[in-house]
Amino acid sequence: MAPEGGLRDRLVHESLTELLRSCLSDLGWFNTVDPAVRRPVNLRTMPARLDEEIQPNVVVVTPGDDDTEDVELGSTLAEHTREYWVEVYAEDEAILNHLRGDIEAILRGKHPGCGRDAPTMDLIDWTVATPVKIGTMLIEGVRGDRPRIINRPWQQFMAGIQLLLVEER
Repeated sequence: MAPEGGLRDRLVHESLTELLRSCLSDLGWFNTVDPAVRRPVNLRTMPARLDEEIQPNVVVVTPGDDDTEDVELGSTLAEHTREYWVEVYAEDEAILNHLRGDIEAILRGKHPGCGRDAPTMDLIDWTVATPVKIGTMLIEGVRGDRPRIINRPWQQFMAGIQLLLVEER
C-alpha cells in the first residue's frame, strides 16, 4: 500500500532534499576547499528561527505555506501540488549567483553535470530497509526571488527559490 497523509508529505520532503544533496555533491558544493575560494555548503531541512544567525553557504529546503492543492482530473485521477522553497544563504554575491543558478538548473532538469535532463523527481520510500521508488513528481514553476528588505547581516546574500511539486495519482 502506498504511503498517504503525513508520511507521504515527509517522503516528498526527504526525496527533494536527497535530490538536491546528490546533485550538489556531484557538483562539488559540499567539498572542503580553500577558505579563500569558498566555504563548503551545508544543507538543512528545517527553517531557521527568526533570531537565528545563518552561517554563510547554507541551503534550506522547506515546504511552502500552501502545502497541498488537489485538482480532480477524472473519476479516479487527481493532481496533487505541493509548494516548496529552497533558501540560499551565501558568503558573497558571486557564490550566491553560482549556487542559486546550479539549484535552479537542477530543479528545471537542465544540469547535465549531475545527470539532470528532465524537470522530474523520483518519490522514494525511505522507511523501508532498501529504499524504493513509489512515484514520479513533476517540478514546475521554478522561480527565484531576492528579499527587498534586509534586516540581518546574514540576509545580505540570500535568495529564495520557489517550486511546485506535482503528482498525478
